[in-house]
Amino acid sequence: MDPHRLDDLARVFANRQNRRNVLGAAVGFVAGTLGLRRARAACLAQYTPCETGDICCNNFTCFEGYCDCPSGAFAEDGTCDPWALCLTVGSDCGVSALCCNNYICDEGTCKCPTNTFDDDGNCVIDVSGCLDPGDSCETDDICCSGYTCFEGKCDCPSGAIDDAGFCGRPSSTCLDPGTTCTTSDTCCNGFSCFEGICDCPSGTIDQSGTCLIVNEPCFARDAVCDSDEVCCTGYTCQDGICTRDRSFVCHGLGEVCDSDLDCCPESGATCTDGICQCSVIQLPSDDGQICLSGCRFPGDACDDNYPCCGQAGTCEDGICTCADDDEICGAICVDPEKRFQRDEKNCGQRGNACADDETCCNGVCVSPAEFLSSAVTCGDCCTACRDGEVCCDGSCQKPFATTTGEEVCCTEERICSAPDGASVCCNATDTCLNGACCPDTSTCGDVCCPDGQFCSCGTCVADLQVCSADSECCDSECVGGFCCPTASICIDDEGAEICCGGTFICDADRHICLAVESAAPVRPILILS
Repeated sequence: MDPHRLDDLARVFANRQNRRNVLGAAVGFVAGTLGLRRARAACLAQYTPCETGDICCNNFTCFEGYCDCPSGAFAEDGTCDPWALCLTVGSDCGVSALCCNNYICDEGTCKCPTNTFDDDGNCVIDVSGCLDPGDSCETDDICCSGYTCFEGKCDCPSGAIDDAGFCGRPSSTCLDPGTTCTTSDTCCNGFSCFEGICDCPSGTIDQSGTCLIVNEPCFARDAVCDSDEVCCTGYTCQDGICTRDRSFVCHGLGEVCDSDLDCCPESGATCTDGICQCSVIQLPSDDGQICLSGCRFPGDACDDNYPCCGQAGTCEDGICTCADDDEICGAICVDPEKRFQRDEKNCGQRGNACADDETCCNGVCVSPAEFLSSAVTCGDCCTACRDGEVCCDGSCQKPFATTTGEEVCCTEERICSAPDGASVCCNATDTCLNGACCPDTSTCGDVCCPDGQFCSCGTCVADLQVCSADSECCDSECVGGFCCPTASICIDDEGAEICCGGTFICDADRHICLAVESAAPVRPILILS
């Protein structure tokens, strides 16, 4: 199945089904068609083929032959929430609707046709094993006809038994939201008995306190949008268009993909020619699960421990050597006679035209943004960054590491080097002093004032100077009888000037005083190896 059809399916069904139901089912169908592997665990991975009785991971269920999430609603950890968008008990419903508490849509209303419930208040459809009214029972037993196990017998504590023999509650009484209940109870304000409490499963409550049924259509890829809310789960509104921002099921090396988002992030693969594969500056691991850096470029020394990259020729006499007549282009060997390699109107194949601002590099359309950030084409078609380098504004350089280990770029003017060779990346509001980044709020000439001090008249001081006029202050204003640094002057709610103090600055937008940053800030450090 063409993965693009997922979006078409979502749009077709969105007008008549819950948006998360549609997307969940559509993704399940695509994943099933692609033949994803079963997980090597006691439970089956989501969207993999299954049979009745199989246990699916993450609260998924075996639905139409695949581990799926029929509700299409997921918690932040990816666990399926089967009731997140269900219709409350007693609500009007259609054939395809999902009713809460295992109720079913019966004659246009969410009902429990057996009037029999388990301890969690869920409707029991199969009552073949329930106990008849009056039978002896234990707490965990299920009694027929809405009866409950009361003092060792299946009884009807409410005493309200209808003409069909079902135990119930007088319909004129409803329970307030948050009240303990059984599913035979009626909850007020459109709430329903959910997990033993009068609750609102949709989570949407209007200003009057009434529970609302959330059953709105959503839009998938390329649909016009004005906010993220109208786009289906997994899509966000970008530049007025619903654009996919994540994949529901990631694919491993060698598997079919539609975009880089489809490839498992831990594999390091990108989607190239519809397949998740390693870039030309990487090689697959021996088990074929992840992409490894460190392979050698054409002309580099090579051996068994440092093999040539996939398109860098063969290791001959210890050197990565291109085939005869091939030319070196960054990390790869290219055949100068091969067609469609530098033709923007026929890039890679006849008729494949690049966008107006793109360049055809060895059969692949490359955007200006990729020239600035891609390690494969850094700055131009034939410049690739080596292991331990990143592409920063079109130039390969050693990365800087944050305290979380994230590798970031640093522009040349922000690099601050110490005498011992260590380098840090200063913020735009820092000054490099003696090999360390000093926040501008602490900079005093060629000195960085320590914590607790500030710059006044070219000297680091701890206290404000007393004054009676601005003329007594060399580089500040006289506010409240003290020489106050300009950045420390704030306007209070009554419009009067106040001085925050030398070690505080004013947030003019919020009219509050903020402590200045430490004189020894933590900044990204250059990775040397």
